[in-house]
Amino acid sequence: MPSLVELPPEMIEAIAMRLPSEDLFNLRLTCVDLDAKSFHHFTETYFKAKQFMYSRYALDALVKMSKSRLGHYVRVLALGPQFSQHGFYEKGIAKKVEDKTLRWVNEYEEENRDMEHNGLDNLMLHEALQNMPNCEEIEFRDYSLMDYGMDSFGEASVNKNVGQAFVDLRQPNSFHSLPRAFTLTLNAAQAARLRIKSVTVQVTHVYEYSQSAFEFPRPQNELDTFTFIHLRVLKIPIDNNYPQTTEGNLLRRYTDFLAYTPQLRLLGLTFLSCWDTADILDGLISASLRNLAELEVAFMDISEDELLEPILRLAPTLRSLRIASVSLQAGSWQSVFGQLRDHMCLTKIEIECVQHVSQFKYLGTDMETRYSEETEICYDGPNMTHFLNSLVSSIIGVDGNEGSLAGIDPCYFVI
Repeated sequence: MPSLVELPPEMIEAIAMRLPSEDLFNLRLTCVDLDAKSFHHFTETYFKAKQFMYSRYALDALVKMSKSRLGHYVRVLALGPQFSQHGFYEKGIAKKVEDKTLRWVNEYEEENRDMEHNGLDNLMLHEALQNMPNCEEIEFRDYSLMDYGMDSFGEASVNKNVGQAFVDLRQPNSFHSLPRAFTLTLNAAQAARLRIKSVTVQVTHVYEYSQSAFEFPRPQNELDTFTFIHLRVLKIPIDNNYPQTTEGNLLRRYTDFLAYTPQLRLLGLTFLSCWDTADILDGLISASLRNLAELEVAFMDISEDELLEPILRLAPTLRSLRIASVSLQAGSWQSVFGQLRDHMCLTKIEIECVQHVSQFKYLGTDMETRYSEETEICYDGPNMTHFLNSLVSSIIGVDGNEGSLAGIDPCYFVI
């Protein structure tokens, strides 16, 4: 009977796939042969996607990991949340514990501020991505997504030292900003000549003014253009919430980058504290998005015509549409769905948390009433025309205002 070491790699990998993490680690420590035969499963399970907090402690670990043989196996790199973006607080904990926690927080934030002042984060990102040639997806996450859990490298260190303290979303610290991480990482990816297929920013809030904008890299030569030429997924915030911003330079930054993404298929736009959303949406879709198959828009105050006009231009290729937290300033959702039914060839649609605004005069003063709709509507299937027709017929008025979704029960259809 052959020993475990004599089994072929396929059987060792099959065994490794059924082992709990601790047993797998012990198996790999047994001998060099078992380490080699279980290495593929180990890297696919634990190093295909890695997330690091944006701190000196975590970025230093990222560099060390990239220099090892594991760096070549990372396909997805996620950065965030930014530890120093917010202060920490906890009411009711012992004064001694509180003082110790605050001292650690202050020292850690000072370390991160020095890192950014000296440009060390930029150097570490460049070095790490140079050693990760197969990285093809980059994600950015912030503390607004804490409900989904925080599993970044560096979390254990924070939890150990902060203990019972909680993130204080009420005290913004714009210095340690998500836009800086975004800008430096994409420039490092371009310098490393990576072939990036997906860039996503998972963020729902930008607090106060950011010290930097969400800047895309500018190609310096023909080789630089190849980094994002295969980009298929781009989910980004549109943010005016930093000094010296005008609509023109904001739009130009995004359209210049989109010119180098001919294979883009999914575009997600989250408008954060942003004015002129209609003009920006129209400008981005007009840029060069001729093959877009999926569009997601969120956090907008916009009229029916301003929403529909750019979307309808995508009719030849667009197959999936998601609208979330959109306030319709003029027009009706009934009309929106009717236009989508008559002029689009969608196969999937998602509507979440939308509003309808009714304007009226009271004692000669212009007033408005907002009707919030928490209904979630999703359909994914071949009978979109029938579904939208049913949806249009189901919409009822609120206080005589046509176009509310208030009469629709939550629905989710997948065929």
